[in-house]
Amino acid sequence: MASIKVNKDKNGVIISCRWRACLGRDGTGKQIWATKTVKDVPDERTEAKIKKAWQLQADSWEKGLIAGTESRDNSSFKAFVEGDFWELHVLGGNLKPSSVAFYTNMKPRCIEYFGNKKLSAIRQTDCERFLIWLRDQKQKNGQPLSASTQKHIFNFLRTIFAFAEEKGYIAKSPMHGVKPPKQPHKEVDYLAPADAQRFITALQEAPTRWRAIMQIMIYLGLRRGEVCGLQWQDVDFVANTINVRRNVTYTAAAGVIVGEPKTTNSFRILPAPITLMQTLRAWKQEQAGQFCKAAGATVVITQTAFVFNADTDPYSPQFPTHLTKKVKAFCKAHNLPDMSPHDLRHTCGSLMLDSGVNLKAVQEFLGHEDPETTLKFYAGVDAESLRKAGNSLAKTLAIGG
Repeated sequence: MASIKVNKDKNGVIISCRWRACLGRDGTGKQIWATKTVKDVPDERTEAKIKKAWQLQADSWEKGLIAGTESRDNSSFKAFVEGDFWELHVLGGNLKPSSVAFYTNMKPRCIEYFGNKKLSAIRQTDCERFLIWLRDQKQKNGQPLSASTQKHIFNFLRTIFAFAEEKGYIAKSPMHGVKPPKQPHKEVDYLAPADAQRFITALQEAPTRWRAIMQIMIYLGLRRGEVCGLQWQDVDFVANTINVRRNVTYTAAAGVIVGEPKTTNSFRILPAPITLMQTLRAWKQEQAGQFCKAAGATVVITQTAFVFNADTDPYSPQFPTHLTKKVKAFCKAHNLPDMSPHDLRHTCGSLMLDSGVNLKAVQEFLGHEDPETTLKFYAGVDAESLRKAGNSLAKTLAIGG
């Protein structure tokens, strides 16, 4: 049974009633409560009868909440997003700082459109009109929002209403049945085999540090943040393998963050070609020498030092965006197609497929979590398959392996 509390003004006149109902317990065992304040006073002569009428209404409301046919409260969209959603899901939901930053960037458009509209009054058609409205919105530079940005905002809005439905604030998410914005087909950028070999040849002129970074990107297909997250303990010079188990990101609010890789499959141990391992050996010696010279004394580079460190500290990682600038500058200087670190990752994958490596092995090698290929969660690729994947790429690039 729902509980009710009658509210009166200073003259003792009944003006409203607060209903409260327990909807069960959450995953931690904490009780989930719903409240509602009603101001429509029943047309009854006595306070007892008014309370009785309200009790019947409150009990019906409670049953509707449990059955999923009633909304939990009368919050506005803005109040809900900036209140419970932000506090419980975003800040209290164990999200990565990069995800919090992402939500922070997506929030203003949604707040601007829905604002103080009652959360439970928003319908599917309102959400569809919102997507139409998004098409006419501009970026700070005056350009229309990109299709990918519109898709990101769509996903953010869907997350908001899914949370509201899950927690009982609304009976059903209005995003059910709303189609996402269409995404134009975009060809993946990568180097063709001939350009890839030109890239490899040009790397011989690069400083050892950057030669190692770009070799890792094209030979092993690591993400930019995964490269920055490597420590010397991840490099096995005996087995010739590299262990991917960290990712480095940057947000304006939190700065440089060292965290876990992007997905479960992103944790992986990859076989590395001899050429890459030789470059890493040379860079390790140079790195130690640089800090000895800078400090005027011996600086021990231990296993927990970052392979590609910040300029003044071997135990802080390289700033991720610096890699993008360097790769693009390198390609421009050598008259190569404009590439980003992620394009080199695509190059690695495409060259493997061209070499005849099966798709399953490539997915495992790149640590790609493809939701449409569920079999990869149940069938792993053994070490020999990974070794063949790495060796096939090495042969394609004529680097030995």
